[in-house]
This record gives sequence, structure tokens and C-alpha cells, in this order.
Amino acid sequence: LEAMYLFPASTRAAVHAMTMTIGDRVIEAVIREREEAQEEYEEAIEDGKTASLLVQQRPNVFQMMVGNILPGDEVTVELVYSELIVPEEGSYEFVYPTVVGPRYTGAHDAEADGPRGWTAQPTLYEGEDAFHATGIDLALHSAIPLAEVHSPSHEIQVDFDARARSADVHVASAAEQGNRDFVLRYRLAGDAIQSGLMLYPGEDEGFFLLMVEPPERVAGEQVVPREYVFILDVPGSRNGFPLDVSNSVLEGLLPPLRPEHRSKGML
Repeated sequence: LEAMYLFPASTRAAVHAMTMTIGDRVIEAVIREREEAQEEYEEAIEDGKTASLLVQQRPNVFQMMVGNILPGDEVTVELVYSELIVPEEGSYEFVYPTVVGPRYTGAHDAEADGPRGWTAQPTLYEGEDAFHATGIDLALHSAIPLAEVHSPSHEIQVDFDARARSADVHVASAAEQGNRDFVLRYRLAGDAIQSGLMLYPGEDEGFFLLMVEPPERVAGEQVVPREYVFILDVPGSRNGFPLDVSNSVLEGLLPPLRPEHRSKGML
């Protein structure tokens, strides 16, 4: 049996590891050029070996092939990827896509080949039940205490640890897990500057994550004294409009300075 699994991913995700487990055997994936990986996969299938192939068809669409699955085999594939989550207005958002929709390429189906051929994907319309089962359980860890964890897309159950720096998230309704993208939003606690450190020791090397979050509002007395140096280039070629613009910028920068600030000007 050869199984094909088509699944979406974030456009900002970078896949860096994959393992396949069959019984007691664990197979580590290696990165190859697209054509070379396809050839190695086909050779393994012809030799009667169980093999898997992961191909990125689009920036956010992946295809997983698992070949020569024997009767009774249970195959587990683990995909590891990294994604940078940038907060907006103090809120972090993690999105896990579960739906692959049609793609437009501008080419006729008969003419489209390779990645361009990924156009007419099976589409799950609103109100229809998903034809596959998707379980979503998420472990959220933060170096800074979590203030709020919620999902605008699914009904979730959230269990915090004693220090509120970790949370286990479970999607309540299994029937609704695979028919729309899962969105999780969370905020970090604190009205003052917060910082925290997370350590990840390894066998050969370790890693750490240092987080520093500013408060939501900064009072005037919290701003430390600063020194500003303004350098203005005034050659003859800047006479007229360029120099007038520079003067306007300086006029806008000087008034907000506080009495404890110091400034210098150089021409």
C-alpha cells in the first residue's frame, strides 16, 4: 500500500527534521534536491522497502508519500518545523492550517505540470463534515507568565501550570478540528518590564531563549535620561529644498526632549 497525505502549513514555517517510525524502527529523513529525493524514494519502493518522501509543492502545501506499507503496519511520521511568531499590539498569534484549497496558476490542467499542476485540490465546503480525523493538542511554554490564552476559531480547554508559564490546550470538539484553520492567540502578563529565561540542554550542545517584554504603557518618569547627537551635513549641494527638509526634521525632534535629556548639534 502507498499512502499520500496532502497537508497545509504556514508560509513562514521552515521544516528542518522528519522521522518515520514503523514498529521498533525509527528512520531519520535527510534533505535532498527534489529530483534526487524522488529517485531515491522510487528505488526504495522497487526494492521492497518502506519509505517516505516529503515534498514542498507550494510555500504552504506539502505532500507526504509513504510507500510499501505492509498489512498491520502502523506508521507514525513526525515533522519538525520552526516558525517566528511576531506579536502585534502585545498579542501573539499561532495559526495551524488544516485545509488545502484550490490554487490558481493560469495554465490549463493538461498543460500544468510539477508544482503548477497543484490547482484543483479537494475542497471541503462550509457545512460539510471533514473526511479525515484531525486531533489538535498544544503545549504552550513561555519564559514570561501567560496572561490570556484563547482561540477565535475553535472552542478550547486551557489548563495552566502553577506558575502560569505553561499551558496545555485541547480542542474540545473533535468534529470541528479538521474543517477550518486552528488559530490560537495569547498575551503575556505584566504592567512592568518582564523578562524570563528558558533553557534547553542537549547531549552535545544547549540552547536558551531570553524574552524581554515592555509594559503596555510607559509613564514619563520611567524614561531614563538620554543624550542625543544631531549631525547635519550642509554642503553647497544641499542648499534649498534638502536643507529645508533637514531643518524641519530637527524642529520636530527638539521640542519633545525632556529637561533631563542632553543634546548636541554638529554641522
